[in-house]
Amino acid sequence: MKKIIVGFDGFVDVLVKPIKEKGETTEYFDTIGNLGRYLVGQEGKSCSIEYDIFKRKHGGNAPLLSTAAAHLGMDTTCIGMMGYPSLDPVFAPLNFKKISYMPPGEATALEFNDGKVFLAPGLELKDPWERVNEAFAYEAEKAFQQADTIALVNWSEITFAKELWKNILNCLPDFNEKKEKHILFDLCDTTRKPKNEVDDILQLIGRFSKKGTTTLSLNENECLDVGKKIFDINDSKLIAKNIRSFFSIDEILVRSKRWVYIIAKDTECLKDTNHVEKPVISTGAGDNYNAAYCYGTAKGLTHEERIDFCNKFVHGYLSKGGY
Repeated sequence: MKKIIVGFDGFVDVLVKPIKEKGETTEYFDTIGNLGRYLVGQEGKSCSIEYDIFKRKHGGNAPLLSTAAAHLGMDTTCIGMMGYPSLDPVFAPLNFKKISYMPPGEATALEFNDGKVFLAPGLELKDPWERVNEAFAYEAEKAFQQADTIALVNWSEITFAKELWKNILNCLPDFNEKKEKHILFDLCDTTRKPKNEVDDILQLIGRFSKKGTTTLSLNENECLDVGKKIFDINDSKLIAKNIRSFFSIDEILVRSKRWVYIIAKDTECLKDTNHVEKPVISTGAGDNYNAAYCYGTAKGLTHEERIDFCNKFVHGYLSKGGY
């Protein structure tokens, strides 16, 4: 069974739906744009927005990706923020090996038919690698070296993520000829990050290409933001090609609601998704896509087969609200 290690965040998510009108029945703001237009209309005034809470659950990119990877049958270890010194009860039932080095963050997720809006604090920590290594009983380097797949996610919300990623880079041996170790990265929402920080993290990811096969997974919004900041272009496919060539990252995967694009060595593939118009849940769609991609890579699927598998897996997750 292929081993995957995922890090390093963790949140308790409160999933809510903002209320547009409430009478005998409740009408919700069904799109981000509808809520946005309402808020713009309140400019210069005050307003309050009521919401219905419909779930309190484990969250964070690392735990969500780990949950999906474990459901797919991978030997999954998540090193994240799931409680310290003891595990938070919301994470206890999860189906993967849990290694926690700090308490979880708290996030409110506004759910819409066309996406979600997360309200979450930034997170800081002194000497993060020491805390991570302590959580691994001082065998963190060995654990990352022995993993077949590593997934490093949520750079944008974890202020110390870059420091942790550098420690992993330094502990991994250089690749063999086949570049068998797979290392997936997901920056998450880059829009509040300045150009120099985006450039620095992409250069760091490129350096991982000496340690294994690297995949940078971006949603469409993140791709366009990186393209604007680094290349001053606005075409997702061209941005992906430029990121790959300029930063020496092996594979660039761009995900939108309607299509998926991947560019890799000798491979370029654009396919439609199995779009879900009204998902039961939208939180975690990208994390489930990344987990399915890691699984497909571990199983030796071609790039096109991976995308087909990811599309079907995520369609099931969104349309059924689970697995």
